[in-house]
Amino acid sequence: MKIFNVLPLLFLIALLGYGLTHFILTRTQLGRCVYAIGNNQRAAYLAGINVNRQKLIFFALNGLFVGCAAMLLLSRVGAAQPSTGTGIELQAIGSVVIGGAPMSGGKGKVLGTFCGVLLWGVIGNALNMMRVNPYIQDVIIGLLIIFAVAVSSLRLHAEKAMME
Repeated sequence: MKIFNVLPLLFLIALLGYGLTHFILTRTQLGRCVYAIGNNQRAAYLAGINVNRQKLIFFALNGLFVGCAAMLLLSRVGAAQPSTGTGIELQAIGSVVIGGAPMSGGKGKVLGTFCGVLLWGVIGNALNMMRVNPYIQDVIIGLLIIFAVAVSSLRLHAEKAMME
């Protein structure tokens, strides 16, 4: 389904999800707790944050978002198979890492994740149009993720060196 015969409804729902996530992370106490716990769980605990309670809220919100995404995926595919969605977790983690969030946590922006998703989609579409073998596509995407993790790690080490 398209809005005004231009924008797919799923794209608008995704933008709404990004907007909601951005609002939570930047404008709420819960968002500050996400970054604090992700950066240093022990320090967050010592700062008075109930880490276990906050983690429970994080996982509940994650479950809500995953449930909505699964419902949207199944509405697009039209059938539910046990293997539906296999490999999407790699795409999700890869998009976040490609978007600039370090694997160590505590940093990252929703806009970076959005750009990572767009880049992942463009690369995947280009590889499909060039008729690259799907197994080779996985290797190329894996190399891209390794490259993104390496750049993120080097950036963090450079930041630590500048602080000292």
